[in-house]
Amino acid sequence: MSTAQNKAIALEFYQAFDNGSVEQAKKIIAANFTAHTTGASSPLDFDGFYV
Repeated sequence: MSTAQNKAIALEFYQAFDNGSVEQAKKIIAANFTAHTTGASSPLDFDGFYV
């Protein structure tokens, strides 16, 4: 995947998430996604991120 393609996918995810389109955001990221967020005591998995 090219850098441009990767950037386009990342932008699509953030736009969907920012617009509250959780179902669209879920279609973009991988099922084994791990979120490392500020303030979380541990990383969040796919399901934990969307709670």
